[in-house]
Amino acid sequence: MNNSEENKKCSEEDLRLLKRKIRVVDEGLSSEARTELWAKIESAIHRPRRVSVSFSMFLRYAAVVAILFTATYYIYTNSSSQEEVDYGSILSNTRLPDEASENVMVILGDKDKIEFEDKDVQVSHDEQGNMRVNQKQIDLPESSAREYNQLIVPHGKTTRVTLSDGSSIWANSGTKLVYPAVFASEKREIYVEGEIYLEVARNEKHPFVVKTDMMEVNVLGTSFNVSAYKNDKQQFVALATGSVAVKVTNKKNVTTMKPNQLYTLEKNTFATKVEDADIYEYICWKDGFLIFRNESLTDVLKKIERYYNVVLTFDPAEVSKVTVSGKLDLKSDIRETFRIISITAPIVYEKEGDVIKISVKQ
Repeated sequence: MNNSEENKKCSEEDLRLLKRKIRVVDEGLSSEARTELWAKIESAIHRPRRVSVSFSMFLRYAAVVAILFTATYYIYTNSSSQEEVDYGSILSNTRLPDEASENVMVILGDKDKIEFEDKDVQVSHDEQGNMRVNQKQIDLPESSAREYNQLIVPHGKTTRVTLSDGSSIWANSGTKLVYPAVFASEKREIYVEGEIYLEVARNEKHPFVVKTDMMEVNVLGTSFNVSAYKNDKQQFVALATGSVAVKVTNKKNVTTMKPNQLYTLEKNTFATKVEDADIYEYICWKDGFLIFRNESLTDVLKKIERYYNVVLTFDPAEVSKVTVSGKLDLKSDIRETFRIISITAPIVYEKEGDVIKISVKQ
């Protein structure tokens, strides 16, 4: 590391990777300690005493052994099940190309990067972690099944992922998803920055957990939407079927949701709200539509930028005063999209090179 700056950067990266792979396990009593404890128990059992006293002592020592081994097992399993993964570091330590790629990308174990030029990309994993993309088998390193994969979905594209447990995920434009190629035996957990719609395979012994940088959603088997874009003011969970429990990270209160409810978290104030809602308005993007009901034009334009991967310029103060209602077909050309918006909203749009300029009619 002292020889050059290049060596130092490489070494620091290797140390970060090594740190994430280290796992501390409480192995409990050593074999010598167990042998010594059992010898004491046998010695106590075989002492010449009345039957009633010997049996009483036996029960006492047996209870002590049971407690010791139960405590050791609890410590081991509890520490294993509560092991936290630093998803933020996984994302921040990933080196992406200097220029944003227009292709869907899967990153294996923080190293190998695979890009897919197809417009519609479907990634699937079987129970062994083998990966197929659009029905084509992908050759993976032997260790990849034990690593966390990253799915990077650029603006202008959406992707569907089938996880090793059979759960399905639709990833929206501008989304980053971290998930294991094969789920560990004790839990199913993923992390999202962006927006996803999930249909979770039911498994009561292994609950499913979706984490963002501010929320944690626990579920057994259901379908719901999670939105957690980095630059948005809110994060929300929209529940279509089943039941989920939502909590803010580092907070104790848990909110249990019912179908057709919307959970909203204000990122600045940590204020939360649960209300009844038309859930299809929040999940229709996976079917190629956007539905707005008295929504700020500023928020609408932000979504259009993501879905079409275009640059829009406008005066936020001017545009925020306009609200929009209606349904947009995202399969339409962007000019047609703005023509439809201009029918219901007082806007003028013009294309200047790669930029679309939006202004409000006076």
